[in-house]
Amino acid sequence: MAAVALLLCLLYLLLAFGVRTVLHHRRTGSTGFRGLSGRPGSASWWGGVLFAAALVAGLLGPLLQVAGVLAPLAVLEHRALDVVGVVLAVVGIAATLAAQRAMGAAWRVGVDPDEPTALVRDGLFAQVRNPSSPP
Repeated sequence: MAAVALLLCLLYLLLAFGVRTVLHHRRTGSTGFRGLSGRPGSASWWGGVLFAAALVAGLLGPLLQVAGVLAPLAVLEHRALDVVGVVLAVVGIAATLAAQRAMGAAWRVGVDPDEPTALVRDGLFAQVRNPSSPP
């Protein structure tokens, strides 16, 4: 099951960051990446650092299992949990892609306070406020 988890992680990274970045660049001329923002030690800086760490950790777990370095937790070794996990991962990837599409040209990774974008109010964001857009 670790191989499936690793494939889903790679698929997420490819679609949510790779493909999205290429599409955004073609549409706007910008990659949408703003990197770590804020003064080192500030909340926005820590947000960027922890986001990057979460991406690495998300890949590292299944990668180490596939490599035989880590063993799966026996308590989680159930077929039903595997199915639920795969379904949740696929739904999460689909929701991420739908949200990114709804954000359109306002999509960014990282926040640049000198580059305000329009508040997205359509699609998913008609129900949920876009935390990356200004109030």
